[in-house]
Amino acid sequence: MTHIMRKHLYILLLSAAITLAGSCKDDNNDPQEPQALTFNINSGNDINQIGVYATEESTFSGVRYLDNARFSKNNNIFTSTDPGTVLSDNGLMVTAYHPYTQNILPAGSDIAQVKTAIDQSNIGEYLNSDFMAGTAVIAPDSKSPVSMTVNRLFAKVNLILKPIGSDTDLSDAVVRLTLNSIADVNFTTSNVESSSTPAQIIPRGTFSVNEEGIWTGVSVITVPQDIKGDSEFISLTIGGNNRSYSLGEDLSIVSGQEYDLEVSISRTAEDIIVSIEVTESPWASGLNLDFNIDEEIEDIDSISDYDGNRYEVIKAGPQLWMASNLRTTHYNDGAPINHVPDADQWAIVENEGAYTFYNENESMSERYGLLYNWYTVKTEKLCPEGWHVPTMAEYEMLFDFAGGIDFAGEAMKSTSGWRNYRNEELPEIQGSNSSGFNGMPGGVRYADGSFSNEGRYGYWWTSSAESDFESFGVYLYYGGAAASSITENNRLGYSVRCIKYQE
Repeated sequence: MTHIMRKHLYILLLSAAITLAGSCKDDNNDPQEPQALTFNINSGNDINQIGVYATEESTFSGVRYLDNARFSKNNNIFTSTDPGTVLSDNGLMVTAYHPYTQNILPAGSDIAQVKTAIDQSNIGEYLNSDFMAGTAVIAPDSKSPVSMTVNRLFAKVNLILKPIGSDTDLSDAVVRLTLNSIADVNFTTSNVESSSTPAQIIPRGTFSVNEEGIWTGVSVITVPQDIKGDSEFISLTIGGNNRSYSLGEDLSIVSGQEYDLEVSISRTAEDIIVSIEVTESPWASGLNLDFNIDEEIEDIDSISDYDGNRYEVIKAGPQLWMASNLRTTHYNDGAPINHVPDADQWAIVENEGAYTFYNENESMSERYGLLYNWYTVKTEKLCPEGWHVPTMAEYEMLFDFAGGIDFAGEAMKSTSGWRNYRNEELPEIQGSNSSGFNGMPGGVRYADGSFSNEGRYGYWWTSSAESDFESFGVYLYYGGAAASSITENNRLGYSVRCIKYQE
């Protein structure tokens, strides 16, 4: 059954843009209720989470209607478990930033200390050093689109090595840059006010040579700063010999710019001679955000799978979740899923979807659902049409909604059925099910075909792959209040839930 409910505030991100709009009151002047926010993005990028603030005035010293709400992306839609906000009679200032960071902005302040990673050789640390922020104001009773640009506030430095007079192999060259690593960012103006804390930054990438004999492929992300021409800015190690060099002239690194540092290298019998030339150009822009109104939001009571099994639906912020484990034996296009009861056969299934009952006891499926290998998830046809298996980021959003990862397990576990290793179903190890997830301890089928942990652990696949052979799952267990993630072999049999977003 589907109902349509009226909402006052809704956020859509369109064509590389995030969009927000709202209305102050509805037509009947009824009291306002909190509204869910959704960012819908139609162009791909590496941004998976953003943080959002909403304040009544152009300052962060007053009331924060949204206080660092985390929005996570799945299927090009940013959503948050935050219960929402109401557009004030005086309008709202909305600030979005990336990457999301807990406790980034102290209470009563609009200045945040933002760090770049010291070791940027890890891709995650490198991408999370790319800080962006933007602000837009929504006027009272606004129903028109409001645009926001989320700009890059830091800069990128590319390292280019150019051997002079020789075909020197520089593939093992090691470069470090001494740069300030902390910036004071003003969230009201979306500007960097100052920088501090020098550190020797380890770049991202490895050097490779092109047809012209020039070595490229290494870069760092840095906070804006002024570099003195006589400071030893670059540390260069070639063939085990390390030297530090200055730029020779002052350089101002500013927000949103990209700098190519071409390091010309020549060797003598006694020394390595270096000269540096700097070229500045605009760095690719961040995000363009447009906020629009959409007052119709879908609310769903239940959903059926292809086999006709019916599942109650719970709401977690903008997310809609099945409230019990999937038990379909067909994909949503009607194709049958392979039932593999034999342990030896289960152990050799590769790149093919399969399901089983726990201990091959079909009567347990009503309570626990079926156990599926990850290859069923990979087909993207396991859930009912319009629904999908959650990503790891979407489970993390549910954890946030259920009180945070350290407490979500208790809120997500069912109120009965959990037993310890002495097979005791004690009251203190049951959950509260305050989230409505009703997680049951359905156990696991291991890659060798054996079964384990029924009554003690519940495991669920996500659609997020770690590699060609392993993927992410989440689990709850009898002995703790936390929810946890895990990476396991794709042949394991886990429970599955399905999710969609309010339309």
